[in-house]
Amino acid sequence: MLILEGGAAGHMMHPYENPDLEFSKMMDIIRAAAGGFQGINVTEKIDGQNVYIGYDIDKKEPLAIRNKAHQAAGGLTKTKLRSYFTTDRVAAGKPQTPENVVGSFEEAMDDFDDAMEQLSEGELFALFRDEEGNVVFYNSEILNPESVNVIDYDVKKLVIHRAGAAALKDGKLYKLPPEASEARATQMTRILDQYGKESLPRVIVNNIMNLRDQISGLDGNAADAISQLKTIIGKYNIADNETVADYIIAVAEEKGQQFGLRNEALQKFVSSVMFFYEKQRQTKRNAKGVVAAMEGENKEEVSNFLLDQPGLRAFIKKAIGPIEDVVHNFGVDLLSTTRSLYVTKHPQSISKLQSKVGEVFAGDTPYSEKDLKLLRRAMVKMKGGDVEDTLDKEYKNAMKRIATDVEGLVFDFDGATYKFTGNFAPINQVLGISRYSRGGTIAEQLEYENSTTYALIAGGFKPPHAGHMEMVQHYADNPDVDKVIIFVGPKTRGCPSGKLIGAAASEAIWEMYINGAANGDKIELRRGKSSPMREFYSFIDAAPAGSRIIPGASDKVDKGVPDYQKFVGSQKYAGEGVEILPADEYAFKTSAESVPLSATQFRQALDTGEGVERFIPGGIDPSDILQAIEDNPCEPVKEHFIFNMINDLFEPRKERILESINQLDEYGDQVIEVVFETKDDILEAFAALDEDEINEEEEIIDEISAMAIGSAEFGAGHKKPVGR
Repeated sequence: MLILEGGAAGHMMHPYENPDLEFSKMMDIIRAAAGGFQGINVTEKIDGQNVYIGYDIDKKEPLAIRNKAHQAAGGLTKTKLRSYFTTDRVAAGKPQTPENVVGSFEEAMDDFDDAMEQLSEGELFALFRDEEGNVVFYNSEILNPESVNVIDYDVKKLVIHRAGAAALKDGKLYKLPPEASEARATQMTRILDQYGKESLPRVIVNNIMNLRDQISGLDGNAADAISQLKTIIGKYNIADNETVADYIIAVAEEKGQQFGLRNEALQKFVSSVMFFYEKQRQTKRNAKGVVAAMEGENKEEVSNFLLDQPGLRAFIKKAIGPIEDVVHNFGVDLLSTTRSLYVTKHPQSISKLQSKVGEVFAGDTPYSEKDLKLLRRAMVKMKGGDVEDTLDKEYKNAMKRIATDVEGLVFDFDGATYKFTGNFAPINQVLGISRYSRGGTIAEQLEYENSTTYALIAGGFKPPHAGHMEMVQHYADNPDVDKVIIFVGPKTRGCPSGKLIGAAASEAIWEMYINGAANGDKIELRRGKSSPMREFYSFIDAAPAGSRIIPGASDKVDKGVPDYQKFVGSQKYAGEGVEILPADEYAFKTSAESVPLSATQFRQALDTGEGVERFIPGGIDPSDILQAIEDNPCEPVKEHFIFNMINDLFEPRKERILESINQLDEYGDQVIEVVFETKDDILEAFAALDEDEINEEEEIIDEISAMAIGSAEFGAGHKKPVGR
């Protein structure tokens, strides 16, 4: 799995994000931080340009990885990296990356190349090859005054993180264990140091911070934070030796009691909430189990609560909110005593940061109500309390709480990796709102809302695999796209074993993928009553005037025709004022080296349980995929029609037959099992259609029969085909 966040051994959690963390240990973390982290290694969390950097020992040149396509390519050289930022983006219809950013990456690669040239071949092999001979890449951060993000670093450095190293195997980065990554970082530090820091000033391993002398006078802050934690958990009778998960259980139990639940129904309700808390997804089975055990009259209300995944997410966030605030406020106090290792002029850097935030609140940009809500929320975080006055007055109080040029501190405690980030997150949010604000009058902003750019991706997705998610991520990462909508087909597909995968299972799996995705808030799932393509055309017909539509497609060639070609001429089906953008210009470009994934093969792997990980994005547990299918079984539904099984007579020409009747594919919600022996058997499946429709199907079936009769093959033991 490619790690996107620098400086972490795995996922860096705030202490309150670890469900297994006991509150006594959370308090120990606070005490240890207030005492300068004695005996605990701490590194600086850095706000630079993240890159995975490796080295081609044979060609003697550095390699960079920024995304999955770069992984598949084995890493990019400096020349190819420039193309990725410039000509490739232009070809894909994207704006070119600013030259200052491109230049920063090139300088960093040059610096890294200069450093590696001084190393012996044995040292290079030790650093850039694992035991299997795979190339090792290091999670790194580029610092350059010419391309700052939020914090104004005034030095040029390529900082290699002590954690997050990964080996490139079969076109994918696989994270090394934390201890292995740390050992390699230590080895790189030793090798670089022996050549002298003066000769290699710009390539360093992230230093262990000595905070003993920096952090002081926080004993009172720590005591206040611990006292507040005890008060919060005491309201729910949670003891110090109980965990964050125990606290969420108590909050969920209170909510269940408000619904009037008790005994078995209450237990099932809490279990259902905790399932969502742990998995970040919900299933109908969980909700049905609660409702089945209920005795009250508000079953629909309880069911709606449990199946409202955004609502559940908000419920969990609100529940943990008081603990988050305590940790956050202590983190602000903690970081105010620290200074970045990569800034030489600290007062100026902090002053610039304050000015950036101040300009947002003191400016005259008319923000939308949505943006104003985000600004108010960020202000509460920055100030450390509710906003009691107007934003333009309150921000001056918040400025006093911007007192450091450190993004955050990263440390290991009791086998887990944690972070304190202080006010960096709300500052980044404020600046992001300013940077991407549409500005203009309120009327102009409202007009823009009717000019939303949608990327529409239609498919059966039974089940969705990593290739599907890569295409979705391609559109979600496009800054021109406001929303990505996935249309999930209603039909069911069968595994070789007979196990059926329906729309509900598909949606549950999609939720897993989207939950961990970058820009996941831009992605929306929709299940239609008809085929995904019909839903696509219904959407573009009903979209508000001013909407811009990108048909989601790839450049994959099937039978000599690229996938995006199927959307040629779709403009004529769009509603008035709706613009269909060229699918080929925005298409997801597949790698020539990549091995195509198939949902059919995925279903086969799910049956055997072998090789499932090949079909799913990194970081997803194969057992969770299997569980999602089990938790969302297909229910029998009356069908209009569907071909699931075709008998031996039609087997030799099955593909041609299916192509000929593809228009029939527009009906039906779920798969039913049918074996066709005669034309009348087929017509029986169409009994729910009206007379005109049946007549149309008869014509098609007669045509199919004429095609197939002359070439039918018969044989003993001929296996009936599995449903599509």
